[in-house]
Parts: sequence; C-alpha cells; structure tokens
Amino acid sequence: DGQVVGNLNLSPFFHWGRRIYLIANVAVNPNYRRRGIARALTQAALKKSRRWRVHEVWLHVQDDNPAAINLYTSMGFQPRIRRSTWNIAPKSLQGETPPGVRVTTRSRHNWKLQRKWLKQNYPLDLRWHIPLKFQALKPGLWNKLYRFFAEIRVRHWAALSKDRLLGVLTWQATHRHLDRLWLAASPETEEAALQAILPFIQREKYLRRPLSLDYPADRAVGILEMTGFEHQHTLIWMKVKS
Repeated sequence: DGQVVGNLNLSPFFHWGRRIYLIANVAVNPNYRRRGIARALTQAALKKSRRWRVHEVWLHVQDDNPAAINLYTSMGFQPRIRRSTWNIAPKSLQGETPPGVRVTTRSRHNWKLQRKWLKQNYPLDLRWHIPLKFQALKPGLWNKLYRFFAEIRVRHWAALSKDRLLGVLTWQATHRHLDRLWLAASPETEEAALQAILPFIQREKYLRRPLSLDYPADRAVGILEMTGFEHQHTLIWMKVKS
C-alpha cells in the first residue's frame, strides 16, 4: 500500500583524509517491528558503503537498548566509546568554589596540559563527529584571528590548587539552542575542577542559554549531579569495517 515501514540515514564525514559513514536515525514503524527490517536497512547501508569504497562505518545506540546493541553486535559492529551527555541551564548551577582552589581565566601556559587532557577525553575516534577543533581553543594571535574569521566564540576557566592545574573548562557558543562545554581534566582532578569552576561561571552574565557537556560515560557523575546537571543519555559508539 506504499506505507513506509522503516528508514535510515547514511551521512558522510571526512576526517584526517578518511571518509567515514555514520548510520543514524534507524527507525521502524511500531506495527512492523521484530520482522528484521532494522537489520535489512543496516545491511543495505553497509552494502552501499562497500560499493562506494568506504571502509569505516559508525553508528551509536543508547546504552539502555540491549536489543539494538545485540543486533548491531551480531552484524559485526564493535563498541568503541561510551559517552554521556549532560545538560543544564546556567541559572540552575549549584554549589560554591571550595577554599584553597582559585579559578582564573586560562593562561597560555595551561595549553600544553589542557591539550593533553582534551585528547584523552575527546579521542580521535570521536572528534570527526563533534564540533571540537583544537585550533579554536589554542592560545596565540594566529588562533585568535582564526576564531575571529570562523566566528567562533570561546571562553576558558582554569582551576588551580597551589598553582597546580586541576582542569580547564571551555565554553563554546553555537548556533543551536544550547552552547557547549568542553572539560580538560584528568580522572584524578576532574571532580575538583568542576566543583571549583561551575559555581564560578554562574556569575558570567553572557551565559544565558542551556549548556551541554559531552563526557566519557561513568566519569564525574557525582559532581555533575551535585551541581545540577541532568543526564540526557549515554551513547555507545560502534564501528565496523565494511
């Protein structure tokens, strides 16, 4: 009768000279589920990727959807990264910066350690999909000019304890309904960094839109909940060689 029973999006990305496909928005009409339609759609996408000589295909699935996880695993997809998304309105931030920790604007001398932590928290396997460009965060005149011409607005705050850098939190404006936060910190210092910086930025008047933080799953959960963030979802990113 011409009714659409399922659909799938296959989106191309380019990263470090590689062409990558992302399978997204796999949807099946509820009246036609458990008939192998999602599998057939995914197989068709993989077949098309092979025909177009794309050898790396990604997708993501929520961690509370075991049926989908089992389906994609059975088709050769391997879990690579687990990421959680946390959202908050700036006025909802709670807590106080603890004594003995000071929050300042990020110094150019903090960049080396900030970059190291960013690479750990936002690994290369993920950066093809998220709007995180290190050049936009790097200090220096040329990178300031790059931000100006690319119309990228960022702010950085550093948390220090006795001159020891605990972490750097970056705000990046977007053209969407919310702005992004990027956290550069180690697993040992991330909670202390967030506990110090988040109450501090509540006073920043230009932070008016909701904030979203993408972060490794199961990390900094307690402090994010304590400061008022709401957990949106945890995604398992999976990859297959087509």
